[in-house]
Amino acid sequence: MQDASKKLQCARQMPELKHRVGEGDFDITKSEVCNWLMQQPEILDYLFDRVRGNGRREALIKYDPETKTWKGIDYED
Repeated sequence: MQDASKKLQCARQMPELKHRVGEGDFDITKSEVCNWLMQQPEILDYLFDRVRGNGRREALIKYDPETKTWKGIDYED
């Protein structure tokens, strides 16, 4: 497994992008920066490691081997 800081190093190659788009209220889904970051496999891998806990911190999602699916630890069926 790559060290977390190494997984984030891809951000060093991000091109010039906008974070605040347009006037009015800020909408994170319209951020060019966030959209670019979420397209980077290393960033996605880092984020997944964080939410699944990876043995070092509390998991926010859990895997069910019976259904082969993941769900939030507080999700109620």
